[in-house]
Amino acid sequence: MQMKHLLVALVVLLALAGTASAATSVDVRSTILDYQLAVYNYDTTVPGFVAPGAGNAWGIDASNWAGLYYDLDNNRSTETLVIQKTAKNNEVNISYETHPVFVQYDYTGWGNYTEGPANALTVDAKYGYAIIGFFAEPYVALSKANTSDPDANDPAGTLAQQGVKANKIAPLVQDSNDKYTLTTGQSLDLGNGYSLVASQIDVNGNKAYLELFKDGKSVDTAIINTNTTNNTTKTWVLDKDALGEKDLQFFRVQINQVFQGTSSSLVEIKGIWLADIDQAFEVKSDVDYGKFEADAIGADKLTYNANNTTLSADMSTDLGRGIVLKTEKDYDGTAGDAKFYFVKTYTTPGKYEIRSTVNAYNVIATYDYDFTNFAAFYYNVDADVSTENLSAEFLGTDGKILEGDLIYTTTPDQVGYEYSNWSSSDYWVMGLFGESYVPFNILKNSSEDATLKADKMSKLILDSNDKYTLSTGQSLDLGNGYTVVANQIDVNGNKVYLEFFKDGKSVDTAIINTDTDDEDAKTWFYTVTLLNEKDVQVMRLHVSQVFQGTESSLVEIKGIWLMDASTAKELKTDDNFGSFDFDGVVGNAPAVLTFTSNKDITVSQDTNTNLVNNFWLRSADSDTYKNFYFYVLAEVDGSGPTPDNNTSNDTPVTPPSNDTPSNDTPKPNDSNQTPTPEPEPESFWSKYMWYIIAIVVIIIIAAAGGYYYFKVYKPKNS
Repeated sequence: MQMKHLLVALVVLLALAGTASAATSVDVRSTILDYQLAVYNYDTTVPGFVAPGAGNAWGIDASNWAGLYYDLDNNRSTETLVIQKTAKNNEVNISYETHPVFVQYDYTGWGNYTEGPANALTVDAKYGYAIIGFFAEPYVALSKANTSDPDANDPAGTLAQQGVKANKIAPLVQDSNDKYTLTTGQSLDLGNGYSLVASQIDVNGNKAYLELFKDGKSVDTAIINTNTTNNTTKTWVLDKDALGEKDLQFFRVQINQVFQGTSSSLVEIKGIWLADIDQAFEVKSDVDYGKFEADAIGADKLTYNANNTTLSADMSTDLGRGIVLKTEKDYDGTAGDAKFYFVKTYTTPGKYEIRSTVNAYNVIATYDYDFTNFAAFYYNVDADVSTENLSAEFLGTDGKILEGDLIYTTTPDQVGYEYSNWSSSDYWVMGLFGESYVPFNILKNSSEDATLKADKMSKLILDSNDKYTLSTGQSLDLGNGYTVVANQIDVNGNKVYLEFFKDGKSVDTAIINTDTDDEDAKTWFYTVTLLNEKDVQVMRLHVSQVFQGTESSLVEIKGIWLMDASTAKELKTDDNFGSFDFDGVVGNAPAVLTFTSNKDITVSQDTNTNLVNNFWLRSADSDTYKNFYFYVLAEVDGSGPTPDNNTSNDTPVTPPSNDTPSNDTPKPNDSNQTPTPEPEPESFWSKYMWYIIAIVVIIIIAAAGGYYYFKVYKPKNS
């Protein structure tokens, strides 16, 4: 029995494990605000920040919006939003302000230093660069090489004296302390089209001939001598004239050592910094971004206003540069129906951290997290439903969380289908470590079934009220390998023959008759038996109407709900999930699923600990700032659910609009919104994981067979 339980636990853990769920975009939401509960909740200690005058106002900064730029190692942020009521009901003025701050290079070998009393630099200047969050994305405020640490009380002013300009910026591509080893001729992809090639290595083993490329074209070359202890000599620094400024630094790389072997030559790189100088631009006072109008644009700070913005029901307004203002579906500004929030939408392929608030780990404290301070946790604003909670109890200066003192719970709750005309209007949903799942309760069309199976679940893929128009034979990609094809349309124009596919294989077919006013009759309810549960709903798809034209036949779909049956899993008490054990389900409707840490967890300088699946804990790489946060990752891969051609003018299928991001492995820098630079060094585990698992399974099976043969079969037959 023990062997069987181990195998079951292994299979369930593998089912939970995986890479980030990829999508065409990632939404990172702010904390939820309430028009009737306005408070001064912004940090007025941020340098350069000017608080508004008397009146109802809200503040958004990096402490309550994971989308805004934050550097954990340097404990620096740059952006602030202030939302203030106007004299007109349900109207607000929104002010956005950002300014550059100094951060040290992730590779600290560029400018060694020690700090004395009152943070006075006692050995050497602390070198780095100026970073500026610009509408929730990190940019470099361009300057010459070796910007030094400014006065913390006047960063903008001191940086300006060093030639840093807030209004001349370039995307940050790389800031890495990772180590890379290249053979002769090997290329290192740095991101944004840049690559570094170790073209030749000196036969004496001391020098490397390097070449930097952008989009396949050579940018520059350098010969670096590593036979020195001087990091400056071993560093290749490139600058360029741009935006009317001379010698703006955009690239530096540290060559650690060169090795000339009998069979191959190697160059070891440790320390890369890169700003995309070709994408640099000047922020101008006569250029607005959507509803954000330029107010004060200078070398020290940038301010934009989106004034006289009216809040209305079910609002989703792009204010500019991917920052969206959203309201709940029933918003009317009265008590209970006045919630609104901000979302930053990322569409550039890459991986994005979705973090919690930042806290100190070297104290005796218990920190509690829910959807209000951890944007990755599930929250449905329309139903005001959240399900996930995390509690972390720290012992003190050693930054330790004892076994059993990290507790995660999730409680299934009901939310309404985005398409609200079905007779059953609600379904059960829950977050599980930052991903959306559907517990098995939806038997046929009922949403109130008493046999809720909270320990049996599948991932939620789609809950959409969007409209899609397909021609005969056209395929609608629903995501995760699921598609629906409009095979044939009845010549009388009332019926459509649909086929449901998973990974290109037919799953089921249905004929839907639209000649009725019964919304359920025009809906395809696809159910299966999963984990010994009968009639578990996998998909419901509503066909609005069918059109038989002279040139083409069309079917209009409005209302799709889909969960991924291939991810179905059953949680069992005492199953191990990374750093957690599953304690079981308590109660029913509501049911509480509890996971408790199964080992001591130590948080120290530069910790990056995988807790379970895509759920991580990261701490600052700093002697000064003893800070940490929890995070998950969301991935944008440039692909996603859409019709298989562009013949439809309707909205393409999108993932569920619950603002719960998907997750994946961590990236090497601390900026929570910077896509992971490529390539990352492939770890031994990630490279050989499946081989190791296969070997372990074979060993377990062989051990079990041996045990049975020598302990049972042989004694019985001898």
